[in-house]
Amino acid sequence: MIEIQLILQIAHFAISLFGGLIFLACGWLYFDSWNSKKSPKGLLTVIGFVFLGFAFALSSAEIKNISTNISAYSNYLELVSAYVKTFGFFLLTLGLLMEPLQKKPVYQESTNALAASNAASAGYFSIQIKPVLFFFPPVLSFITGILYLRKGYLGLEGHLRPVGFSFILISLSELLNFVSNTFPLKNIAVYNLLSGFGPLWIIQNIIFLLAIILLAKWVFGYLLKRVQTQLVLIISSVALVIFLFTTVVFSVILLGNIQKDTYSQLRSDAGILSYSLKNKQQEALSDAKFIAGNQELKKAIIDNDRKKIKDQVTSLILNKKASSLMVVSNEGVVLARGEEPDRIGDSLYSDPVFKRTLEKGEVASFKTGGSSLIPVVSVVGASLISDTGKYLGAVIVAYDIDSAFADGVKESTNLDVSIYSGNIRSATTFVSPDGKSRWVGIKEDNKKITDAVLKNGQYFAGEVNILNSFYLSVFAPIKDMDNNPIGMIYVGKDYLDVLSVVAASIEITFLFIALSMLLWLIPSFLISKYIANQFK
Repeated sequence: MIEIQLILQIAHFAISLFGGLIFLACGWLYFDSWNSKKSPKGLLTVIGFVFLGFAFALSSAEIKNISTNISAYSNYLELVSAYVKTFGFFLLTLGLLMEPLQKKPVYQESTNALAASNAASAGYFSIQIKPVLFFFPPVLSFITGILYLRKGYLGLEGHLRPVGFSFILISLSELLNFVSNTFPLKNIAVYNLLSGFGPLWIIQNIIFLLAIILLAKWVFGYLLKRVQTQLVLIISSVALVIFLFTTVVFSVILLGNIQKDTYSQLRSDAGILSYSLKNKQQEALSDAKFIAGNQELKKAIIDNDRKKIKDQVTSLILNKKASSLMVVSNEGVVLARGEEPDRIGDSLYSDPVFKRTLEKGEVASFKTGGSSLIPVVSVVGASLISDTGKYLGAVIVAYDIDSAFADGVKESTNLDVSIYSGNIRSATTFVSPDGKSRWVGIKEDNKKITDAVLKNGQYFAGEVNILNSFYLSVFAPIKDMDNNPIGMIYVGKDYLDVLSVVAASIEITFLFIALSMLLWLIPSFLISKYIANQFK
């Protein structure tokens, strides 16, 4: 997903920079026309195109991600390019309005003669701008398109019709930009449609690209008739290809390194979380051993004083703040439950933890429980109760790994955490839109994840879609006392956070390349002029 958005961002950069160069080419064509007449009216159009070229070159460096948050730097660049574009477009529109319409004469042959002597051009591009300016680009581009079509159909300048249609396409692109930046995004479906890199954003850039291609075909039809111009375009095109190739390689390498570092860090965090859970196991075991050594509890078991056993267990579970505390006879009969005092008498003889406790004397493990809809993962500690070499029973203490535990991990690591019982989420930091309930009870159905973690007991690292958002994620197995996977640990980082780190670096690169490309036009012109003079 990140790779796709990076490709789209680079494509936007290339299209915007190409658009800026096309507008500068149009300004060059208009400058040639103005240079022979020296009309102040025509100079407005030239300056307008120059401003538009610089505005769109600057806008190419804007970084847009799928959220509405962009960096302060990119936000400032967005505003500057918007004002430059608006001013340039205003000058262009004003210049077109001041130019008189060359009306068609009565005789067709005169029309042909006059039409052969004219040349003009225009350009415009869609960029992200502040709300106060959102209204102007679609309106001004549409007016410009109408003015060019008026010249093409009502006057002699029929060759300007492609320019008019180009501006009409640009007005549609700007209209989509206006909608995406001003429409309320409270609904998730609307947000996904209108946000950066969404369908509307892609359509907007495709429409603009078509408009620019139409405009480029028109302007190069005039400029390529001169040797010097051809040399400038060749040199500039080669430089543009080199710059774009450099940008792509740099961005891909940067993204790969950041992803690699992020996954490495997530693996470390998952390891730390696993270590924390093992410490929790030892805490449960320590509590079980402490309770098993309680003399009053031993005496109550020897005396078969069920009430005293109950009182002792109730007091102990409150002091230890355990989720579950059971005292079991040496035959596996539950003598007392701290969490459910009235539920006694059932047998745990076949329970794996109890059986292992009888064999080893003490056990620390994980276990799963709860309902099938919302299961629970717990750490368990168990210890035998003995008195003068005689086994009286066992104490089993359990602590649930709940969402409060996950929240504590997130506070210290700033990572989203989930605990899975099998493939069902039992605790998580992910909160529903109401801000209260947790997204628990949800199955992880990705076979690659479940096979790697629950089947093979290995780590899994990759991109995972969680609640319609992509996360760079690592899953680690939770294993019981027999080393069998019974659940999963999840740690993840929102890929937008990763992308923002990438964006912070490549936006500087984009701006540097855009400005370098514009500055390269000067030596390109001088070199091409020198070479062209050699042919004279």
